[in-house]
Amino acid sequence: MCVSISGRCFISQFLNCKSANRGECLQPCRREYIVKDKETGYELELQNHFVMSPKDLCTLGIIDKIIETGVDILKIEGRSRSIEYVKTVVAAYKKAINLVSEGKYNKEIADYLISNVSKVYNREFSDGFLFGMPGNEAWARVDGNISEEKKEYVGKVVNYYPKSRVVYVNVISNNLQLGDKIYIQGKTTGLVETIINELRSDDKIVKNVERGEATFPINNKVRPNDLVFRVRSKNF
Repeated sequence: MCVSISGRCFISQFLNCKSANRGECLQPCRREYIVKDKETGYELELQNHFVMSPKDLCTLGIIDKIIETGVDILKIEGRSRSIEYVKTVVAAYKKAINLVSEGKYNKEIADYLISNVSKVYNREFSDGFLFGMPGNEAWARVDGNISEEKKEYVGKVVNYYPKSRVVYVNVISNNLQLGDKIYIQGKTTGLVETIINELRSDDKIVKNVERGEATFPINNKVRPNDLVFRVRSKNF
């Protein structure tokens, strides 16, 4: 959620000659600021340094109320966000909208979907101005991402064997382990997500691979040079 009117904030243009109207916003509102007395030069560091940084707008908890207003289109902002963010958030809203239309949407489902989107990039959530003027609770308390998961670069796809549905990966960093949650990303592939249930190296079944060849089954087609990441909980 933009601290000013979304898409019309001029702070980035004034400070950096990067216009939000052209999709170039450098998000100066997300930085830490201090208050300075122009006469004395005294500076005050506020308890919450991020005085212009609101939480991310999330309407999954009230999507049924929004649809009841008669809206035809919902815009999900994904500019400058990762591919896993776009996939996760779009999937959550699609499920929510379908369930609302079926009369099956409830708080339990909303909480589940919010939990899903909290795993990807976010600054916590707020419903913004939809129910009046937001208070202190709508402002971010931390710098940047507080998502529950993080991805770590592992390596690249060397080959994919469609008949056996096995991918051959070159592990460069951050070893692969049995049971790991994996993202494979590429311009044509998009985002493929899987769990490693069987792992091999040099044609032997192993529990982890620190470097070099690794193969494991995957149902979706991936392509050479696609990037491979493992996904870990931040509390891991």
